[in-house]
Amino acid sequence: MEENEVKKMDEIKLLGKVVIRGIIEAKTGLRIGGSTVGLDIGGVDNPVIKDAKGKPYIPGSSLKGKMRSLLEKAEGKPLNSNMGGTRIHVCENENEYQNCHVCKIFGVPGEKDFGRPTCLIVRDASLTEESAKWLRDLPTDLE
Repeated sequence: MEENEVKKMDEIKLLGKVVIRGIIEAKTGLRIGGSTVGLDIGGVDNPVIKDAKGKPYIPGSSLKGKMRSLLEKAEGKPLNSNMGGTRIHVCENENEYQNCHVCKIFGVPGEKDFGRPTCLIVRDASLTEESAKWLRDLPTDLE
């Protein structure tokens, strides 16, 4: 690129961090599913995502997606883009982006020539010790 073609990049400066911690309490059934590829006779057809130790967990990406969809709904944003089979809101231009909490927090796709990457990191949610014990003590023959 020639010098006059180089786009001006806004400087991204870290002003601080906000850490939010909490406990998710499922009031109804909650399932984050895994793959059913290679289903055997008598096998489980609705597997649950588990960590390396075999404990169920909620991936940070699932939590982040739910947070995005709730904000899109709260702000009445149109779901105008298909990302991996899921409809999401993506601003169409710089002016729209400047006033959009969704895109500023969760980012816009890389092919857009405006916006910045997401500034939000969402970690996996693991079981509390109490929930893990409750699950271990269930009378079931499933692992």
